Amino acid sequence: MKNFIIIIFIISFSSTLVAQGFEAQLIGGTSFSQIDGDNLAGYNNIGITIGGATNFLLKNGYSFQQEIVYYQRGSRANDVQLFDDNFTYKNLDYIDFNLLFNKQLKEKWEIQLGTGAGKVLRVKSDDPNDKLVYYAIDVFGVLGGGYYFTENLLINVRLQYSVKSAQKNIRWFHNNSMAFTVRWKFMRKD
Repeated sequence: MKNFIIIIFIISFSSTLVAQGFEAQLIGGTSFSQIDGDNLAGYNNIGITIGGATNFLLKNGYSFQQEIVYYQRGSRANDVQLFDDNFTYKNLDYIDFNLLFNKQLKEKWEIQLGTGAGKVLRVKSDDPNDKLVYYAIDVFGVLGGGYYFTENLLINVRLQYSVKSAQKNIRWFHNNSMAFTVRWKFMRKD
């Protein structure tokens, strides 16, 4: 599995090195998530988001972006909810593959819309009854935006939401998440 992910990463990014008019980005940040349907509310589960992206520049401020991101999501009970359910956390680690269309607004602002698919790498839970089978692939929609502090430094806020349940027996949507990331453009080729 680890080799598969490395191969996908190398193919995705090495093929873009010969393209004209693209930017490459390093991504790092924090995610806040919840699982819709697990009787716990609030974006209480905190995880990390790290990865890379290539942004193909189009005309009139538009661009097409592909990303590979390690993304932690899940659910965590707050102090009040600890006694209401039989588990306190579910952590799910994913590798996400995202395809986005971006539009630069004015000089410093950017909005983005797209879709993605996440491959489950690990599920960790303290629920003793958690014997349900998780789908290996999560498909989700993406809506986000960002602000360029400098030409190379972008602060990005993103919402993601699953379009299908993550489990076969229960309607749980694992990818109800918000991510706050810092993105650094380290290469530009015109």
